[in-house]
Amino acid sequence: MPPDVQNNGSTGLLDRNLCAALESAFSRREDGTENHTENAWYTIAEGKTLVRASGRPLKQAFDGPLMHLRDREKGDVEVQLKVNVLDRRRSADPYILEALESQMDAKGSACTSEDGRFIAHRTPHILTCFDRKHRHILAWISDVDELLIYERSRPFYFSLLLWCHDRNLQVVHAGLVALKNRGVLLAGMGGAGKSTVALTCLCAGWTFLSDDYVAVEEAAGGAFVGHSLYSSSHLAPDHLPRFPHLARHALHGNTPQEDKCLVYLGMLFPDLLARSIPISAIALPVVKEMEGARIQPVSKAEAFLALAPSSMAMLPLPTKKRMDRMAALVERVPCFRLEVGPDLNAIPPAVQEIISASEKAWNHRS
Repeated sequence: MPPDVQNNGSTGLLDRNLCAALESAFSRREDGTENHTENAWYTIAEGKTLVRASGRPLKQAFDGPLMHLRDREKGDVEVQLKVNVLDRRRSADPYILEALESQMDAKGSACTSEDGRFIAHRTPHILTCFDRKHRHILAWISDVDELLIYERSRPFYFSLLLWCHDRNLQVVHAGLVALKNRGVLLAGMGGAGKSTVALTCLCAGWTFLSDDYVAVEEAAGGAFVGHSLYSSSHLAPDHLPRFPHLARHALHGNTPQEDKCLVYLGMLFPDLLARSIPISAIALPVVKEMEGARIQPVSKAEAFLALAPSSMAMLPLPTKKRMDRMAALVERVPCFRLEVGPDLNAIPPAVQEIISASEKAWNHRS
C-alpha cells in the first residue's frame, strides 16, 4: 500500500504498536460472527458493500443516506468493501480507542500508518479506521442519539472517499441530476446554489444522484460516469419554505452550531434516485437578482476553478493525479454557467437547455 496520504497540518502518523493492534482488531471481525449483528448490502460506486451493524439502532442510523444503494442480498459478486459499525460504549477494543484518541489529540483529526495502510479519522461522535489493504472499515459510535446532522448524512465519508480514490474514482464536491439518462454535474463552492438547483430538478421529476459528493469514473471512449454516494440533502432553515414537500420531513440538529436541516431523499423519492449516470455537461450555478434563469458557455479554466478547490480539500492526498482527473473531466465535457433567480420554476427548463446545448457540442466534436 503506497504511503500516499499526506502528513500535513491535520494528519499525523500512527505508531507501530497501535497499527499492530489495529490489524488484530480487523482480523477479529473479518468473519462477522459477533452477536446481535444486523447486516445490510449496498452497491456503492459499483462496488458491492457489506455493512455489519452491532444492533438495529446503529443500522438504522446509517441506512437513511444509503437506502437508494441498498441491495436485498449479496448475490454472486465479490465484496469490494466491508464496514463494521460498532457501539463504542460496548467496545472490545478500549486500548485501541484510547490510543487513537490520544494520538489524534496530539496530531489532528486524521492519522495514518507509515505505510499508508491504515488511516483513522474522527468526528465528535464517530471514530473510524480504514484498512486499505483489505478494504475494511471499523466505525465506533459513541452515542447514536447525539449524532450531528453531518455525521448522520455522510456516514464514514472520509474512509469512503479514500476507498473511491484507491479504485481510481475521483470524488468531487458537486451535485448531479439527470433527465433521460443525461447527467448534469453541478459544480461550485458552498452557497453557489448546487442544492437549490438539484432539489428543484428533483421536485420537477428529474433523476437525482447528489447535491454534494459525486464519484466520477472515466469510462470507455473518454466519457465520464457519475456515481451517487449519499441521497441526503442539507437545507438552511430559511430555504425550507421554498420546498414545502421537503420541509415536513426535515430533521433538525441537536446543537446551535448545526445551521442546516437534513432530508433523507431516498424515503421521499424512491423512484427518482439513481446509482450512476453518464455525465453530459457541467453547470456552474450562480444565484442572482434576476427574473427567470439563463445559461451561457464558460471557459474550461472557469469550470476547473469552480470544481477543483473544494474537491481537493476533501482528502489529504497528493494533488497531481486528482488535478489531472478533474482537468480531463472539464476538458472533455461541455461547461456552462447557470444563472438563476428566485423563481424555482425557471430552473429545470434552463438545465434542460444545458443538456440540449451539450448534445450539440458532443455531436459537433464527434
